[in-house]
Amino acid sequence: MAKRNQAPIQTEAFVTMDGQEVNIDTLPKEQRDAVGAAMRVTYLNAMLRGQAVFRVRKTPEDTAGNDVPKRDRDMDASVSDCKK
Repeated sequence: MAKRNQAPIQTEAFVTMDGQEVNIDTLPKEQRDAVGAAMRVTYLNAMLRGQAVFRVRKTPEDTAGNDVPKRDRDMDASVSDCKK
């Protein structure tokens, strides 16, 4: 059986900023990185609820450590007071 030629699936990602939906492709790199960090922190907090709390660091001074990979420098984790 021959395969049919299918058109590629086109997708676009949008985020809500100041009450308006904005295409992620139109955002500058810094804002895209901030959106990615927020999504990653939300995912980790949901997966590790009751075990750890993750936060996005707000200031560049907090991420100055060159010995830590950039992906990990953007997040801060602490153990929560929850008991199992």
